[in-house]
Amino acid sequence: IIKLIDKKIPLIITLNGKGILHKKINISENEDDKSLLGKVFPNANINEFSFQKTIINNNSMILSVVRNSVIENIFTQLSNKGITNISSVMLGPFSINLMLNVLNNGMLTNSSIILPGYTLHTANGSISDVITNIENQNYTDFYIADSKINADTITSFSSAFVALNGNKLNSIENSAIISNIIDDYKQKIKFEFNGWALLAITLLMLTINYFIFNHYWNVNTGINNQLSFNQSAIQNLELLKKEYQEKKIFLEQNGLLESSKTSFYADRLATDLPSSIQWTELYIHPIKKKEANQDENVFAFETKTIFISGKSQRSIDVNDWIKNIKAKNWVKDVVLINYFQDTKNEKGDFLIEIKLN
Repeated sequence: IIKLIDKKIPLIITLNGKGILHKKINISENEDDKSLLGKVFPNANINEFSFQKTIINNNSMILSVVRNSVIENIFTQLSNKGITNISSVMLGPFSINLMLNVLNNGMLTNSSIILPGYTLHTANGSISDVITNIENQNYTDFYIADSKINADTITSFSSAFVALNGNKLNSIENSAIISNIIDDYKQKIKFEFNGWALLAITLLMLTINYFIFNHYWNVNTGINNQLSFNQSAIQNLELLKKEYQEKKIFLEQNGLLESSKTSFYADRLATDLPSSIQWTELYIHPIKKKEANQDENVFAFETKTIFISGKSQRSIDVNDWIKNIKAKNWVKDVVLINYFQDTKNEKGDFLIEIKLN
C-alpha cells in the first residue's frame, strides 16, 4: 500500500474494523463532548478517546468512538513510512451520507444499505442508524448512472467524490496526532503554493526588467551614436567601455554569467530533506568576506558553494543526510563545519558547507 500511495496528492483515510464503536444517541442543545461520550462509555476519560459526529437531526446523532492509543499506533506507523499527505481522517462509512441523492438515482434515501461490516438505515435522504454486521455478504449494488461501484470500495469512492465536489468531510475530533498531521500538511501545501507564487512573481519581474533594460539599451545605443560625432562623446564612450569591462570581469570572476541553477539546487536539497531536520538558513553562492585592503563598495561571491544551517535532534540524521547529498552528481564535496547540542533532549544546531562541481 505504501508503494501505491502518491505522496504528492491529498490522502483521505477512512478507518473501519475492530476498536471502533458506532452508536446512535439522543442529544440536547448545548451538550458538550464529554456528555456525549458518556452516553457511549459512562465515566470515560475524554482525553483517551477520539470521536466523530454524524448528525441525524436536532435530537439524535451517530457517535463513532475509538481509543486515542489505536489512532496513535496507526498514524505513527504511517508517519514513519513517510505518509504525511493526509487531508482528512474519518471513522466508518458515513461519507456515503452526502451521496445518497446521487447513488442509484436517489433510490437509497429511504432504505437499508448493506456494506462489508455494516448495515446502514436511511430516512429522509440521510443515514438514520448503523448496525455492525460482519457476517452478511448480500451487499447492496451501487450505481452512478450506468457505472457500477463495488460495495467494498463505495466508502473510499464516496470520500473522494465528496472531497472533489468541495463538500466538507465529517472528520474525526479530539485527536492531537491527527490534528498535527493535517495542520502540517496544510502548511506544506500553503508553503508550496507561496513558493510557486513567489517564483511566478520573480519571473514576471525579470521579464519586465528585461524589456526595460532592452529599451534603455537601445536608447543608450542611439545616444552613443550621436556622441560619436564629437571628441567629448568619444571620451565618454571610452569611459563607459572601461566600466563595462570592469563589471564584466567582476561577473565572470564570480560566475554570474553562467546559467543560474539556484532554484535547482534548493529544490533538490529540499526534496531529500528528512523530516527530522529543519533548515534555519540557506546561502547559495554567499558573499565573500572583504579583505582589509578591499573597497567597501566591491562585493565578491563564493561561487560553487552552499552553506546550510539548521537543527536536528540527532547528529546521525545529519550525517545520513550528508551522505545522500554527497551522492549527487552535481556535488563535489560536503563538509560538516559544526554541530552543537546542549542536551540530548534539545535539538542540535549544525552548519554544513557544500562544494559544487
